[in-house]
Amino acid sequence: MKKYSRFKRHSLALAVSGVMSMGATGVIAQEKSWAIEEVTVTAQKREQSLQDVPISVSAFSGEMMKDAQIEDSKQLAVLTPGMSGDSNDSFMDSINIRGISTNGFGIGAEPSIGIYNNGVYLGRTGAAVTSLYDMERVEVVKGPQGTLFGRNASAGAISMHTRKADSELGGSVNLGLGQDGYREFTGVVNVPMTDTLNSRFAMYHRQQDDWVTNLTDGGKIGGEEVTAVRASFAYTGDNLSADLVLEYEDREVAPTIYRAYDDGTEFSTRLGLLDASLTNIGGKEDEIRSDVASNELKDEGEVWGATLNLEYELGDGYSLSSITGIRGSNYTYQEDFDGTDTHLFNWAQDQEQEYYSQEVRLNYNGDGPVSWFLGASAYKEEVKVRYDQTYDEDAMCASSFAGAYAPEYADPAYAISQVSDCDSLYYYWYYTSPGPGIGERNDSVDAEGDYEGWGIYGDATFSPTDKLDITVGARYTEDSRDFQTALGGEDRNYFWYSFPFYSSQPVKGSQTWENVSARVAVNYYLTDNISTFVNVSTGYKAGGFNTFDLQLPAGYTSSYEEAEADPSLIVVDGDDTADIDGISLSEFDEETVTSFELGIKSKWWDDRIQMDASIYQYQFEGMHAVYAIDGTQIRLTNVGDATGEGVEVSFRILPTANLDIYWGIAWADTSLDDPDADFCTQVDCRKGAQLPGTIDFSSSLVATYSIPMNTGEAYVTLENFYNSGAPGFGDFSGSSVYETESFKETNLRIGFRSNDAWSATFWVTNLTDEFAYGSPVAGDYNLPAHTIGMTEPRRIGVSASYEF
Repeated sequence: MKKYSRFKRHSLALAVSGVMSMGATGVIAQEKSWAIEEVTVTAQKREQSLQDVPISVSAFSGEMMKDAQIEDSKQLAVLTPGMSGDSNDSFMDSINIRGISTNGFGIGAEPSIGIYNNGVYLGRTGAAVTSLYDMERVEVVKGPQGTLFGRNASAGAISMHTRKADSELGGSVNLGLGQDGYREFTGVVNVPMTDTLNSRFAMYHRQQDDWVTNLTDGGKIGGEEVTAVRASFAYTGDNLSADLVLEYEDREVAPTIYRAYDDGTEFSTRLGLLDASLTNIGGKEDEIRSDVASNELKDEGEVWGATLNLEYELGDGYSLSSITGIRGSNYTYQEDFDGTDTHLFNWAQDQEQEYYSQEVRLNYNGDGPVSWFLGASAYKEEVKVRYDQTYDEDAMCASSFAGAYAPEYADPAYAISQVSDCDSLYYYWYYTSPGPGIGERNDSVDAEGDYEGWGIYGDATFSPTDKLDITVGARYTEDSRDFQTALGGEDRNYFWYSFPFYSSQPVKGSQTWENVSARVAVNYYLTDNISTFVNVSTGYKAGGFNTFDLQLPAGYTSSYEEAEADPSLIVVDGDDTADIDGISLSEFDEETVTSFELGIKSKWWDDRIQMDASIYQYQFEGMHAVYAIDGTQIRLTNVGDATGEGVEVSFRILPTANLDIYWGIAWADTSLDDPDADFCTQVDCRKGAQLPGTIDFSSSLVATYSIPMNTGEAYVTLENFYNSGAPGFGDFSGSSVYETESFKETNLRIGFRSNDAWSATFWVTNLTDEFAYGSPVAGDYNLPAHTIGMTEPRRIGVSASYEF
């Protein structure tokens, strides 16, 4: 299964004439001038200058993202203070905002970070990560969101807006070529159809050759091929405007890349006695070992959707808005989690999803001191998935049970011989059906979810003076879940490697959660160019069900010691729980968060300097997190109460008409303050431990120098990004042993923009060819230590575009 990784697919080089301002600032308009222009966003459901919005928002224009080769929403992480966790697959679990990850590999939970496309929620792995092409803008809103979007988001939100059709006949073509077979094409045409109806059509294609060698079969992985199309239609009448967007995307990208290494744990010694080849792990930086054929390692998905936005002007400052969304996806995934050429832990996922949503909002934005909106939203989701975890039974027996035998034998090799073919395993562990291992086993899960929910919410801003804005908002939410999971399959073993027991029939359950969340924000203008804000908000994420676990009824136990008084109550690996009265789904409660933020937004020196900063603190109750038991059994639970705090600063200066410098930095500190007692009996859990994925310090430095010419403008952009290390997947130990490596990257762009609507750029990503692995995972008795993900090597390429 996918675990935490923080490396991006491609370097994100910045556009020269579109240098952005980060954190509480935004992307500047593309027309170059010796002043920092205003940025308009709609984070509060109305058009506002970003300097007037009393929340932390990072905004990116479509032109900047195109020039910077930002290919999907996760790649925004490297440029956004307080956001991290880009990776090269379709999983959402790596995305992290202010130390909070979206966590969860099953379908029984919601992400902590909401992703929205034209106002429609995209919340599921395999469906949420789509390509960014022909975009109007993207806004990253940090902190809990309850009143600003149609769904709750407890950690933050990424709001994407595609380009609308307009009344001008025109279009553009963009081509890119680079090393390792990198090819990119974007084509756009905008066609007016009548005086009131316009259309816009866009196509995007990106591909890259494989670049990581699988030493087992000599094949390669790491490449990608993505194709997307979009048709947009816009109607503008006297009072009614309508935008219809139809889109489809086919994605074939690399799965998570795992690479085993020897960390001195008992795994390598034990399995080395069984099979000497198991100690032959690792390789060069761009080499892995996998028993899965290279062409079977995959992350493939199809995503389609239709969105209808309606705006009706009622007059006197009132308007009515409607957003209708229909989306669906098919998703297939296969990885080699153990990172060796032995069949220890291979993971596959096959998923189908459909999602429907409706949002209606009444807005008022008149000439007086008050503006407000009141909205209602509803959604329904149907999702079905099959998970398969396969392994070789003999290898599993040796790795899992040799430790139990070894203390009884002076010779560890003899202990291995007793379990390497499972012959004596079952008697030792109270099983009544002894027998040898018979090849590949499959711990499968079939799960289905039928989810629905609704909410009412509102937000109002009161401006008693020209210098003071006071905003209050609230939301009531109700989320209902019908869920079922069946842990089992025809290939199940006598004992259970991935789950504590199995169920030959689906176990079903239903639950409803409700919540009231709120926010209060005060924005005060010290001068026309300096404002300060205070924002206090609460957030919520519904509870859910574990996809990979079940809950035994009272009295039953999987502990031999606890069952001594009544052996009939023991339920151990390999037992079928379908006939046990009272067996139920493993449920976890909702998580809630309270956030406090103080910020300043300012411009100086005739708008040639912009400095924005914010200080925040949040407190989670019942925080959701995923962890692993014995390296293979995945659980999601309320791990306890947690806190986080940090500082984010962005600084931009135009010292001359030709030089533009941006620097964004972020510090963060998180802590598991009150861990759940049951949770800490299952993992190494320490009070005060930093939360997994928290990057202490990050920095983005970008400098652009432009040279005006008679025929256009030449430019040079140099950028440098740095991330400190972070605790790895499921690590609540407070130890720094298994931490991601710190990483820095430098990128270069040299280009020319003509006055005749064409441009050309030479680019180098990872200029100094830095290398680092992603999150390390500790070795256990049944799995080797391994890393998750790796940075890509230096690449050189060219891009050209033409507008007509």
